[in-house]
Amino acid sequence: MENMNSLAESKASESIEARHVASREIFDDIARTLGSDIPRRRALALVLKGLLGAALAEFGIKSAWAQATCLCQGQTYDPLTACCTPTGVQQKHPISSTRACPNKVPHPGFVALPNGCGPSGGALTPVIPNGFGAASFLQCCNTHDICYGTCNDVKDSCDGNFLACLVGACDAAYSGTGILDGIKRNSCRSVANTYFGAVHHFGDGAFEAAQDEACDCCGTSTCPQSCAGSACGSLPPCAPGGDCLCFTSTEGSGACVHGATPCASVSRCTTTADCPSGTTCLTTSCCGSFGVCGPLCNPILPSAFIAPRSRTGGPTLGGL
Repeated sequence: MENMNSLAESKASESIEARHVASREIFDDIARTLGSDIPRRRALALVLKGLLGAALAEFGIKSAWAQATCLCQGQTYDPLTACCTPTGVQQKHPISSTRACPNKVPHPGFVALPNGCGPSGGALTPVIPNGFGAASFLQCCNTHDICYGTCNDVKDSCDGNFLACLVGACDAAYSGTGILDGIKRNSCRSVANTYFGAVHHFGDGAFEAAQDEACDCCGTSTCPQSCAGSACGSLPPCAPGGDCLCFTSTEGSGACVHGATPCASVSRCTTTADCPSGTTCLTTSCCGSFGVCGPLCNPILPSAFIAPRSRTGGPTLGGL
């Protein structure tokens, strides 16, 4: 017991130290911000956000301001709640489309619960028997339920094992060599095949629904491309072609903005609330300072429909 207490105290100490390191990094960023040439109102806003982030870090809470700003096929997303897939951004959990999530992983803490040989919560549950005569199908049905509810299990394998289990139950219950046992065994096997046919031909919806609950669309991942940290002239494009570029807003989220917008036509800001409708306050731009209102590319459209804006002789938000 003493060793267990020592281990727990050690882990708690490591967790506290990690939070302190995160806090020191935040305050280092604040110190650099105060020493820069940005407007005083903007500096004060960043200091307040830094203080809030540090306070939340002490309690192990991530603020939205501290989250990464990821970009996936022209759409910004939060990697804590969404995934970048070959078909675009998908919700992490519950999964909205199993087929759209080829890299599913088990959802933390999920446990598949069996319910016998009837559909879960279905009106037919009392009608479908858990066996045939002396043969019990209950364990086979429960194992099949768990297989469906185990992330990344294969439906055909679940169904094949289900049939084998049912036939095995029939053979065990009617193992005699007499004519009567043979008739009962064959009848039991016929019922087993009926059960198998039901799940094999009509169980796709139930399998996908179970997988949606059992899985996350993706595991913990880093951004394939991020809005943050880009230099003027190298901002990530939101889609091939056009002039929509991925900037970081003052609120810490990603935003696709028309990068060819002339700097002379935009206004300064502290937060997005200071900007006109349809624009956001950018922390990164090629206009020479923080806090610049940029027009959103909203909604994010395929590249064929993103019309390039007219170029000017002066500086633009994206340096285009």
